[in-house]
Amino acid sequence: MTIAGRAAAAAPDMEVRELGDGASRRPLRANVLPVAGALAFAYVLARPVTAGNVLYPLLAVGAIACGVTIVAKRRPMSRRLLGALLIVLVLGAIGSLIGVANPGFISGFSVWVIAPVLFASYTFVVTERGLKMLLVTAAVATSVTSALLILYVQGERGTLPDLIPDALVTEGGLIYDPYANALRYHGLSTLVGALPMWMASLLVPRHALLPPVWLRLVATLLCTLAALHSGRRGIVVAAAAAVVMAGAAVMVWRRREGRETTGGRGSSVLIAGSAVLAVVAVVGSRSALTQSSWDAVVDFLFGDGAVSGNGVRREQAARLLQAWGESPWWGQGFGARLPDYLRSVERPWNFELQYHMLIFQVGLLGLVLLLAAAGLVVGAVVQGLRRRPDLFPVVVVTGSAMVGFLVANATNPYLQAPGHLWAIALFLACVNVASTAPTRHEP
Repeated sequence: MTIAGRAAAAAPDMEVRELGDGASRRPLRANVLPVAGALAFAYVLARPVTAGNVLYPLLAVGAIACGVTIVAKRRPMSRRLLGALLIVLVLGAIGSLIGVANPGFISGFSVWVIAPVLFASYTFVVTERGLKMLLVTAAVATSVTSALLILYVQGERGTLPDLIPDALVTEGGLIYDPYANALRYHGLSTLVGALPMWMASLLVPRHALLPPVWLRLVATLLCTLAALHSGRRGIVVAAAAAVVMAGAAVMVWRRREGRETTGGRGSSVLIAGSAVLAVVAVVGSRSALTQSSWDAVVDFLFGDGAVSGNGVRREQAARLLQAWGESPWWGQGFGARLPDYLRSVERPWNFELQYHMLIFQVGLLGLVLLLAAAGLVVGAVVQGLRRRPDLFPVVVVTGSAMVGFLVANATNPYLQAPGHLWAIALFLACVNVASTAPTRHEP
């Protein structure tokens, strides 16, 4: 019997298991911590950057509450994920020790030591019921944010009346340049993970932990239109890369497990997803942003950087690699800056090319440690899917959000902002739930 067959045999108690923390059939009860966590998650999605005086205390208080819950309720934790966390902390310690005298040391320490500890507490406290709540919260929050952006841009263009209150415009940092088709907003970067996540959700079978199909359709369409309104090529490219990977994963899984994994109601999701993606393709083909995104990718890979403005990044790459050559094994530590080169006056130690910057800061040793941590995460994913094959759709959906940020992070410093780590934490929480579940045996 295949893994999918064993999952199907356990179907009678599937709904209870997916919506609860175990086999209990009692109705879901209101719980302060999950509701507060969902509201905090909605705030992070809406405001992942700026307002650090609110965001960072919120993350810290939430992490303390999660830590207490983990200890008090003895939440199960994947050893592989714990090992990956320890490796990342070792990497953070090495980069911090080497760069303790560098001007941007505190920034690197926050990203590689403090932030992983905070978000690990969220990763290990989430249950199946918590996953359901977080995914529904994400769908609603990103739909509202996307609708806000669309209405604002159309209002600025004069095609719709100004419907967004001035206070919200000021608080959200909304600025639109109609000549460059460029939009600025504090929560715009959330689309880097949200758009691929909801697009991928239309490619997987229906699952009780995922938001309803209609809500995923709404979120996909609104996030897509918001991305096209934003003028951000990186969001479009990251979404395309993540969705291609999600589609490939679904095809491989279907071939391995047979049609059982996408039978019944799952077929309607695939059909609806294909229809939405077809509409997106038609809309995108008529968008100047889509063409400029494609031109930017081709120019970055094969051109001189003139078309996309990537000439600056090409120079940055050359300088970072040259500086890395001066200390190839250990790097120059967190917060190191390039002599006679500034990306910005306020943060001269930060650059757009995050992976070039990483090897410049922590060298080959840091790269090996990072690959080792990634290997443990992959092992946890494999273990989780063996134990809970029914969670494959949720793993793909949350993984697509993480892939979106990892792709976009190559040319923009997204993951230098702790608020953007929500995508990685959400995926790892799903993996932890799957990999710590009891193994299902054949009946």
